Amino acid sequence: MQRFLIRIIADAFDLPPLLLGLEQDINRSTAAPLLEEAFRTAVVPTARLYAEHITREILGRRLGWSDLEFVFEDLEVFNERAQAEIDEILLRSDVFLPDEVRLRRSLPALSGGWGALTYTQRQALIRSSGQPPVTSGQ
Repeated sequence: MQRFLIRIIADAFDLPPLLLGLEQDINRSTAAPLLEEAFRTAVVPTARLYAEHITREILGRRLGWSDLEFVFEDLEVFNERAQAEIDEILLRSDVFLPDEVRLRRSLPALSGGWGALTYTQRQALIRSSGQPPVTSGQ
C-alpha cells in the first residue's frame, strides 16, 4: 500500500518514483535521464513560479522595488554539445548571425565585420575571392 501511495504522489507532482525512494523497479541505465527530466519538468517550473512570486509580492508590492527581479542562477541546465549543434544549424540556415551567437556565449564580436554577415553572404564573399570555402570539418 505504501508503494502505491508513493507512486500516486510521484505522479501528482510529475516526478519519477525514484526521487521518492522507490528504487527496486528502476533500470540503472535510465536513472540519470529520469532525474534530468524530473528536474526540467517538475523543479524548474516550480522554481520559476516561486521566483515570480518573490519578484511580484516581496520585491514589488512590499518593498516597492519594481525595477528588480528575483532569479535563480543556473536553473537551466543544458547540454553544451547539443546547443552547439543547434547553433551551427541555425547559423547555416541564416537564422542567426555569428555575432549574435557569440553575444549569447559572452564572447566579443568578430573583427572586420564578418560576424554581421549571414552564412550565405560569407560563402559568397569567399567564392568571389577565389579561395575555397572553409568547411566545419577542417
